Amino acid sequence: MVLSKKVMGVIIIGLMVLSTVALVIVDLAVGPSGSLKYNGFKFQPVSNQFIAKINGEEHRFLFFPGDIEFIQISSEVKALLEKPVLTVAYNPNSSIAQNLAEVQYYFELQLKDDKVIERALTDNTNTELIQKSCSDATDAQPVIYLEQGNVSKLVADGNCIKLTALDPYDLYQQSERIIYHVLGVING
Repeated sequence: MVLSKKVMGVIIIGLMVLSTVALVIVDLAVGPSGSLKYNGFKFQPVSNQFIAKINGEEHRFLFFPGDIEFIQISSEVKALLEKPVLTVAYNPNSSIAQNLAEVQYYFELQLKDDKVIERALTDNTNTELIQKSCSDATDAQPVIYLEQGNVSKLVADGNCIKLTALDPYDLYQQSERIIYHVLGVING
């Protein structure tokens, strides 16, 4: 019985030390106003979003940049993202078409001050959006093709950026990673 009290005492002391260390680490990341800092940008967590002022404009994000910086963007994709006009297209017959449409609009909303975003569908039957796919991508106007697949990937295929997501959550993460790159928040 005495041994178990000593073990419990050591566990409690260990938890107290670890919680103190955690508070110090959180205090370094979170500023006095409750904001988070990343790469010189200040993010305010509000209602499950992260709000930041970038280039004088307020932006709202779903993910803190440090949480999605693991998503790699190749140099080929980065070169295509430098173009001033980008087309964002998806197949409206996809099982996650509603999510793809949301992300397409999200690109336009988030990058409106930095890029011209043209929204398109691979099949524009009964809609006013133009019809485009990767085969329509040019050096001057690359296409970002949003799709669902069995593998999560973000790759360049000629002048087309193929964003393949496992599910809507993955789609939002990869899309926001691209947006953070274009806005200069995540440099890598």
